[in-house]
Amino acid sequence: MMPRVQRTPPASPTLNSSGMHVKSDSDIPQSVSNSPFESINIASRSKRPRQELSPGSDLQDSKREILEMLTTWKGELEERLKKFSDDQSSLLSKLVSEMAELKLQNLDIQRTNNEIIKSATFMSNQYDDMVKLVAVLKKENQVYRNDINNLEMKILDLQQLSRTSSRSAIYPLRRTKHRWN
Repeated sequence: MMPRVQRTPPASPTLNSSGMHVKSDSDIPQSVSNSPFESINIASRSKRPRQELSPGSDLQDSKREILEMLTTWKGELEERLKKFSDDQSSLLSKLVSEMAELKLQNLDIQRTNNEIIKSATFMSNQYDDMVKLVAVLKKENQVYRNDINNLEMKILDLQQLSRTSSRSAIYPLRRTKHRWN
């Protein structure tokens, strides 16, 4: 195989026949108007306008259509976004007001619950007191019944004694052989 030879351009810049660098400008009419040789009559050509049916025109039309389509789409999206944002703001404000109303209702319910708890506690305490009072009254009632029973027994005993004594006073006892009647 043969060795590869690398070729490179010469190291020094190329010079024209007069030994000076030549510089080119892409906008010749502009560079001529700024040059010191402006007074020299140089005819400049302007670029030819593009025709509508030329290939560059189709590209421009496509770009213009795409730009118009994107602009329209952007406008529609901005309208939708604004409407969505307004709807969300409306819903958020409604939600906030409903939350505030629910908090007030919750506070009222808590107050009512506290009052109910206080009432239930009071009634429970009153019931406990009544149960204790009924128990005391039952004990007193039993004591009174026992006393009444004792008194009735004593009255019965007294009545029997009085009957026997009244009988002996009304009917004198006769003496029999061994007993007294």
